[in-house]
Amino acid sequence: EDARRNLSLTENEINAEKDRQERAALPESRSFMPIPVVLICIMMGINGVLICPLLLGSAFYVGAISDSATLAGIIAVMYSLGNMIGGMIYPAVHKRLGDYGYTVYLLVMAAGLLISGAARTIPVMAFGFIFGGIGNACQIPAIMFRIGQLCDRIQLGRASSFMVMMMYLGMFLCSAWESLVGKLTGDYLYMPLYIGSGIIALFAMVFLILAVVHDNHRLPDRKSVV
Repeated sequence: EDARRNLSLTENEINAEKDRQERAALPESRSFMPIPVVLICIMMGINGVLICPLLLGSAFYVGAISDSATLAGIIAVMYSLGNMIGGMIYPAVHKRLGDYGYTVYLLVMAAGLLISGAARTIPVMAFGFIFGGIGNACQIPAIMFRIGQLCDRIQLGRASSFMVMMMYLGMFLCSAWESLVGKLTGDYLYMPLYIGSGIIALFAMVFLILAVVHDNHRLPDRKSVV
């Protein structure tokens, strides 16, 4: 029992020292924002550009399959339903996946765009919109959590505002994005979804690499405890 108590004490000391080192590594509040946070906020703006076609184009996607205005309204609501589901399941998913969660959220969002673009039936399209909403709803609190780890109290307020601004700026620029893709590819409707899915999947791979590197960085601490 004494050995277990000493081992627990050693582990607590290691964790406390690690926390002190992480706090000491944070930039001072006189800087506007850590560069990684700026890059993350810009990425959220890009995600806003890429996910917004689900909202703007829902009537056109349904119109290619059915003439029912009711179905177009139902499909548009599926995205909101997905956001509600994502908000409900995020705490449990984050607890289980940790740093790897953001990769999963982005892949779910990319799958939503891909399924919605490839769907040729209303039920499949509904699932695509739901997946897009789930991924979008989960990525927002995950990014806020990460920003909170990288910023001090003063920087956190700036970073939160900047992230929200970039998200809505991205949504505002969505029409320009669709127009650009349409002029380059000749497909104004589906190609923005396919290209957006690929870009978001690329972001997911970047976060997967960062999560693996972070795990490997912590691995020596766990070995030293054992």
